[in-house]
Amino acid sequence: FAADDLRLPLRLFQLRQKHANDAEANARLDQVFDAILAGDLDLARAILDDYPNES
Repeated sequence: FAADDLRLPLRLFQLRQKHANDAEANARLDQVFDAILAGDLDLARAILDDYPNES
C-alpha cells in the first residue's frame, strides 16, 4: 500500500457523512467499500474521483 491508498477510507467516510441521506450516492459508496475490501484500490479511487474533492 502507498500513502495515497491509506487516504481512501477517510475519503469514503467524509463522503458518507456528506451524502448521508442520498441513497444513490450511498449505493456508489458501497461499491467503494467493496472494492477496498477486495483490494481493488484503483476501482475504489476511480469511483471516489467521481465526487469533487470535498475534504
